[in-house]
Amino acid sequence: MKRYTGLLFLLFINFIVEAQTGGMPANILVPELSVSTNLYDRENETIYKIDGENVKGSPFLEAGWLSGSVVLSDNKIFNIQKLRYNIYAQVITFLENNQPLDVTESIKEFTLTFNNNFKRRFVNASNYKKQNTTQYFEVLLESKKGILLKKYEKKVEADTDIANRNRMKHFEISYTYYYFDIKKEKLASIKKNGNNITEVLSLTEVQKNQLEIPRFDFRDEASILSFFELYNTLP
Repeated sequence: MKRYTGLLFLLFINFIVEAQTGGMPANILVPELSVSTNLYDRENETIYKIDGENVKGSPFLEAGWLSGSVVLSDNKIFNIQKLRYNIYAQVITFLENNQPLDVTESIKEFTLTFNNNFKRRFVNASNYKKQNTTQYFEVLLESKKGILLKKYEKKVEADTDIANRNRMKHFEISYTYYYFDIKKEKLASIKKNGNNITEVLSLTEVQKNQLEIPRFDFRDEASILSFFELYNTLP
């Protein structure tokens, strides 16, 4: 695996990174995911080879590259022209001379910029819980009460279509929503049916009546956001 370190890295980092607080004190690695295309005459479909097996789909949040910024654990900030969030590997990838490279220095948070300059912010889950592996949460909503967070996961699953002669594994995405109570400094996951929301927020009977919880669908992100926007208006 190809490695760039120290001063050698600093020689070319200016091509894609504008450092606001100095050079990136990190190694960068060529991603372990290798890519082949048009397998089995599948036009315009990208196939990844993982552990020797072909996997269709994408390990990334978005198919294309996005501009954004990365904040390292020492609070140094880098603006990057072409950036990706690899959900499967939970790493941040950027492009250098048409070669994708992974940032391996500890990242505190990062931001991706979408169309119409819409920015989405992701934070290291270690800000909210102890963990042995790196994970990131998207920050959906913040208030003085707490923070609504979203965790993305992509796993490699087997194709269940037994009639497909060219069956291969594929990336399957899943989401989990969390709420961080600022006062209690406590992180809790929200069940997909929402039946633990009373415990997560320690709601009183009066608050439950005010919120009319049954009218919200906790499998739908827009509905979850509407619920917490209303919750934040309660005293």
